[in-house]
Amino acid sequence: MPEYLWLGLLADRLGERESAVAGSTLAHISRDHEPQSPKPAFALTSDYSCLTSGAHSQIMSDLEKRGLLRRVSEALCPLLALYTDCPLAFLLKHESAYARAVDLDTALATLKRVSLDMLDRRGRLAMIAQTTAVHIRLAAGELRIPKGTPFDNLDAIFDYPDTEDSTALASLVRATLTVPTQVLQGESPWCSYFWRHGYDVSVCEFHEEPDVGPPAEDDTLITDLLRVGSDFRLAVVKEVTADWTRARIDLSAPLKSEVLGALLARQVRFATAVAGSPDLWAVDVGRIVLRCMVDTHITLAWLIRQGTNESYNAFVEYGLGQEKLLLEHLRSRLDETDLFTAQLKERIHGMKQWIDAQLMTELLPVNVGAWSGKNTRDMAEEAGCKDIYDLSYSPHSAVLHGAWNAIARTNLRFCANPLHRLHRVPSFREPPLLLESMIQAVEVLRSTLTEWRAAFDVPLPDDPACGNFLKQALGRCSEGQG
Repeated sequence: MPEYLWLGLLADRLGERESAVAGSTLAHISRDHEPQSPKPAFALTSDYSCLTSGAHSQIMSDLEKRGLLRRVSEALCPLLALYTDCPLAFLLKHESAYARAVDLDTALATLKRVSLDMLDRRGRLAMIAQTTAVHIRLAAGELRIPKGTPFDNLDAIFDYPDTEDSTALASLVRATLTVPTQVLQGESPWCSYFWRHGYDVSVCEFHEEPDVGPPAEDDTLITDLLRVGSDFRLAVVKEVTADWTRARIDLSAPLKSEVLGALLARQVRFATAVAGSPDLWAVDVGRIVLRCMVDTHITLAWLIRQGTNESYNAFVEYGLGQEKLLLEHLRSRLDETDLFTAQLKERIHGMKQWIDAQLMTELLPVNVGAWSGKNTRDMAEEAGCKDIYDLSYSPHSAVLHGAWNAIARTNLRFCANPLHRLHRVPSFREPPLLLESMIQAVEVLRSTLTEWRAAFDVPLPDDPACGNFLKQALGRCSEGQG
């Protein structure tokens, strides 16, 4: 865009047809006063950087004779007054009195408006500028096009986009200018300066961002879903408690039931939290919770299908080892002069007592690897959970860890300042709700319950809470869409 912006400014100020003549004339005069060979076409702003001060004077003299100097200078003023190192700045230096009278705020507003139009390569202003650039390159012999193409009638662009000939020409122009020589050789110094100086000229601009997060509390659909979610929590806790009483727990070796019970309760907690809170339906937070649930499900399923007594012991020892590691980190940061030292000592003491009640802290190993000796993918395959790993664990991991494919969608949006190269700036709006998060959370809980019941020979209830919730929630969603 910076290379053809001068042609867009000409078209904006002088009109489309006159700008094409003025731009072509300036390029032709510049070629006449450029002694080096091969000569650039002077279609790009960068082309004018090769001109000497003597050539500047001769070009301005020729423009003056044709009655174009003032008109071209005024048209390019918004660019040249703000970007004083522009290769075309010599045109404004000649008009020093006019330059001093330029209102920079007005110049900036004009430059932003034209730049915004030029960023749309298919827009009318941009197409006029690009077609003028092609005409300049054809006249300079830089392009050689055989007869019988849309280039035979460049004036067709003035009918763009209302005729078939004009759209065909526009398509060919864009294709021709897609990879100019400067791009193949790397970004030109002018382009680099233009974008860098854009930050000096004006600051980033943030679009006004209407929140698309949790809707109003009186929204009928949301109210109905929250009621269903509240009922679901009561129902599922009652159901799982009843299931537990039906399970055959081996109290001579209760560790297995304790580990699996804790994992199951974690799933119930997450699923009911998601079902009862619209904030957790948002695409980012909701997927973070779902990632935790999928991880928990894979762990539970693997322990049930592949785990041995040693596996359950390793799971517990790993968690206690992590607690011991934290305890040692806290100890190393004790400072007797700190106001909170007493509270920290009390916390450390409580942590050690909790660990010692299970295994002696001093004899407890600290494992910094995977507790099972396997990665999650392998565990999922061995537990028959590869589908949930591929469709949920991996994608939701991107959200949990803040990977680019997650944060670029949710936490960035394009800067509204057209002089800033369409770079992206932080976005603070509430992300859209994804009712699928609520449905998926309960689906994962249902799968976890199925695994747990099979492990303890607990029959499926006649009216399972998860199935009942999904039926009601999906029914409300269908009614809301209808």
